[in-house]
Amino acid sequence: MSTIRSLRQFARLSWTERAALAQAAAMLPATAIAVRTIGLRRWQSCLTGRWSRAHGEVASIGSAESISAGDDRLRRARKISCLVAAAANRCPYRSNCLQQSLTTWWLLRRNGIESDLRIGTRKTAGSLEAHAWVEVDGQVVNDHNAIRDRFVSFERSVVPLEVRS
Repeated sequence: MSTIRSLRQFARLSWTERAALAQAAAMLPATAIAVRTIGLRRWQSCLTGRWSRAHGEVASIGSAESISAGDDRLRRARKISCLVAAAANRCPYRSNCLQQSLTTWWLLRRNGIESDLRIGTRKTAGSLEAHAWVEVDGQVVNDHNAIRDRFVSFERSVVPLEVRS
């Protein structure tokens, strides 16, 4: 029954949303491997340089075909983060918050939406925990806004290493 429901939900997506879902499904395992082998900032630099589009080339999620024209960047960003979450829920392995947030950050950039990748920490019962999320215009788009109350974010967002030409 859930497969039929998933197929119906997929059929309701626009072509650009389907493309973003496919990109997220491919990028999640690639990100898992890349972060482990070359590190977060280097992988983020690769995503910024090689696989990001110029703003003029963007096929935007949230265009008239999927979301009404009056909606803003924040709603489009939340739609993209939902597509990444859907891809993560259907992957054969369990992706973590960093992989999902980095994939969301990348897809937002590809759709012309500037965002910040945030990493926060907290200490509970003697152990250190970390969590990653994405913000657009100071609003959390792939988690609850209260996440900022539970984790202390680094002062600046995570920025990629400079891409050398």
